[in-house]
Amino acid sequence: MCSHLLTISYRVIPNPECFRGRPNLHLSNGTRDAHLRWHKLSLDQPSMGREPYRIIVVEDHASTAEALRKFLTTIGYKVYIAPDIASARGLAKAIEFDVLLSDLRLPDGTGWDLMEELSAMKPVRAIAISGHNTDVDVERSRKVGFLDHIAKPLVAEQLTAAIERAVKKPRPTGARH
Repeated sequence: MCSHLLTISYRVIPNPECFRGRPNLHLSNGTRDAHLRWHKLSLDQPSMGREPYRIIVVEDHASTAEALRKFLTTIGYKVYIAPDIASARGLAKAIEFDVLLSDLRLPDGTGWDLMEELSAMKPVRAIAISGHNTDVDVERSRKVGFLDHIAKPLVAEQLTAAIERAVKKPRPTGARH
């Protein structure tokens, strides 16, 4: 099945043309909004022959969250968006989810705080997504239990590979202390 390579960075700019009914968005410089760049790429449809993975995306920039929702939904995931830690906490308690994708800098705390809180309650498979990618940031992400730390702008192959690695790992047993 055909999918696309995605880069997320600044602004959403829809192209009236679509590729096989999927959004075809183009990159341009702009404000701090998110945008997509799609390139034709062959990827397996993640949900073929099974229930779609349920992903909670914790992202405070609405346009980035929407770009991630569109991309992940297009390739077969069920996506829930949380713009802050409080919303993510509520979603994590209310639904069964397979993977948490979390930005690190959020309006009411950090993705690291969220990961520590959630993993103290139940096992969590999570991936950090951030524009803050120093060695210290990556090490802190691993220390609190994120399975991967992916730099923004995101690239579809890296993101989908990280999700597939995460769901193949058994959930950590018990809560972290």
